[in-house]
Amino acid sequence: MRIPHLLLSLVTFASLALVGPARAQDDYPNRPITWVVPFGAGGGPDTVARMLAPKVSARLGQPVVIENRPGAAGTVGVGLVANAKPDGYTIVQGTNGTHGVAPVLYRRLSYDPVRDFTGVTRLTSVGFLLMVPATSPIMNLQQFIADLRTHADTRTFGTSGNGSIPHIAAESFAAATNTTVRHIPYKAVSGALNDVLGGRLDFMIDSTTNSYGLVKGGKLRALAVLTAATRAFPPEVPTLQSVGIHNFDVSGWDAIFVPAATPRPVVAKLNHAITEALGDPEIVKAMAEKGLSPVPTSVEQTAEFLRNDLPRWAEATRRTGARAD
Repeated sequence: MRIPHLLLSLVTFASLALVGPARAQDDYPNRPITWVVPFGAGGGPDTVARMLAPKVSARLGQPVVIENRPGAAGTVGVGLVANAKPDGYTIVQGTNGTHGVAPVLYRRLSYDPVRDFTGVTRLTSVGFLLMVPATSPIMNLQQFIADLRTHADTRTFGTSGNGSIPHIAAESFAAATNTTVRHIPYKAVSGALNDVLGGRLDFMIDSTTNSYGLVKGGKLRALAVLTAATRAFPPEVPTLQSVGIHNFDVSGWDAIFVPAATPRPVVAKLNHAITEALGDPEIVKAMAEKGLSPVPTSVEQTAEFLRNDLPRWAEATRRTGARAD
């Protein structure tokens, strides 16, 4: 029996249509990958991205190009990637801010952090420090808490804006210690740092990545590490647990995300390359010097972590009552 030419052509076309996507996934990547950092150059996430990109590039055999797309606490860049073609050539570095806080902070967010993305792997965990100016008479955490109680709702702290991780951390700390504080939001963390350095703010909470150099240089005094961890960083600064404040943990994280419909084999290749890079001894050493801990995870472990952690940040944000400016 002879198959009509038209039918044969249709069968051949259908076969190619099925083979095409699979072959594209097998060939992935065959061109440069864009790694979107939804924050400005020089910040913590950007530092991590630029550490890792050359190592990931070497493992994938293609350039990995960092593209900074800052705006609205990271939500502009993340929103762009949510609508990108789901082929693995555009990835984004999300954080607990862009994925846990933003859905509560912004009434009209352009993306859904769960529905619109697949988590590839976690990247790092970063600790947070509670600091006062070096000229402050406050020398330790006990004095700090006593001072807050004596000067209720008058001691000021600065952050990069409403709903930022340091804002949530400070309000949560105040609730845990039965104190009240006054928030001064800035447009960028640099403004808050300048004012706490100048003694115009009473205290500040910030990541070790941004601030530990100022502590080591004697320009700020760290009173406590707010992050619960087996090995605290920096080790010379007391943890909250060591002074009797338990069940309190503020740690930042970042992770790599791709659009939700990205094929699973592509996600797996990205995961393999990035987690290998995170284990590179040069990367581990460089991150440790900045108070960062690499946290490579499988795709399944990443999904489980997000299921547990995103609601925690959403609830903490609701408690502050913060909304975007």
